Amino acid sequence: MLGMPEFEVDGRRWYCTYLESDTRMPSLDRIKLVTIATLMYICGIDEKKIETENYEGTLRKTKDCDIVGSIIGPEFKAELQTYRGNTRLRFIVSEVTPGINRDN
Repeated sequence: MLGMPEFEVDGRRWYCTYLESDTRMPSLDRIKLVTIATLMYICGIDEKKIETENYEGTLRKTKDCDIVGSIIGPEFKAELQTYRGNTRLRFIVSEVTPGINRDN
């Protein structure tokens, strides 16, 4: 899955991931980071080093719970060095799979 064999996901689950980012970063890079943050949540990973040809840095869980509008879930932040300078991204991952409650 996306060249990331360290993530194992069973079954189908639905998520809503809020992203706050610098728009200078290309859309495909931001989408990949949203995917990684969501998979980190699913797999219970709190920190991951990330390195591609366009950026490198660390993506980490910073809060167990944050709220933006109707989206509630753990907050992840990335601090990255890119070819356009340093950038920060913020993610909130909320599971919306019917019948699933990660807190129980």
